[in-house]
Amino acid sequence: MTIQSNRVIKKIKSISRRTMMLGGIGILILSVLLVFWLINSSVLSVEVAPVHYGSLVSTFETKGRLQSRSEIEIQSKESGLISRLLVAKGEKILANAPLVEYDIEDLRKQYGLSKALYKLGGESKNNFLKFKKRIENYDLVSPFNAVVLDTYVGSGYSVKPGDRIVKLADQDQLQVMAEVDETDVSRIKVDQKVEITSESARDKSLVGKVSSVDHAASFLENRSFFRVIVELQDVPDSFRLQLGSQVTLRITTDEKETQYIPLVGLVMKDNRSYVWKSNGSRAQLQEVQTGIFNTQFVEILNGVSKDDRIILDHYKLKPGARISVSKR
Repeated sequence: MTIQSNRVIKKIKSISRRTMMLGGIGILILSVLLVFWLINSSVLSVEVAPVHYGSLVSTFETKGRLQSRSEIEIQSKESGLISRLLVAKGEKILANAPLVEYDIEDLRKQYGLSKALYKLGGESKNNFLKFKKRIENYDLVSPFNAVVLDTYVGSGYSVKPGDRIVKLADQDQLQVMAEVDETDVSRIKVDQKVEITSESARDKSLVGKVSSVDHAASFLENRSFFRVIVELQDVPDSFRLQLGSQVTLRITTDEKETQYIPLVGLVMKDNRSYVWKSNGSRAQLQEVQTGIFNTQFVEILNGVSKDDRIILDHYKLKPGARISVSKR
């Protein structure tokens, strides 16, 4: 082998060593970049909210039916023939509105004669007052502003004392009856404040209070419930809901100064309550004890402090997960 050949071989070996070194450096750089990419791609962007302190109002929401606190059946006081019923089912009438007309023309003539004779001294006061009382008994009127719930007679009906004429509901004495599940009824107490709203009058709301809560459950079609009565207060004259209409009740069950978080930040697992806290760049799962709540917030009795940030979109987290935080 010549000296020139040896030089060529040495040069080739030198080039190979440099190529291998450069290749190793490239692989190392690529490995570092890959690890950096993997680390950063596993960082989850999360939304957080602070722990609030202030007045928290706990509410319970349910449906109910509007009804009157006072319903009466008007009965005939005398025997006679109905000539005309003056009201219809579902009609709203004012206090002292006449309800029915009897065919008593002959009696009215006798009363007129008795009255004239009484003034002239030809009729005793006792006989005159008997005629007057009978005429008054035929004048059946509504005792209050009412809604006609039902009618029982019509033109040509013959009635006697005690027969039902109409059924009326006092439209100025309104209440709502709700059926509450046994798992929720313990939260409801007499005199709690209530807001009443309706789908047909979304821009208006009424106020009321709980007036009674059944002590024993009622049963209907394999379902148990407790009847809760809410009394409406200060009903405006413009109120137009019909009796029997469905309304929504929002009952204030509790109110206190406390710390609380958005309800969406609470995690329930195995009948225990947890929250995910932002601990720097890591997510930390923390068990907590809860108190009162409403549809938006829940009281946290222990397990968090005022400086904590609660992760809201926690469904994608695992303990120790890397996170980047955005404030709510």
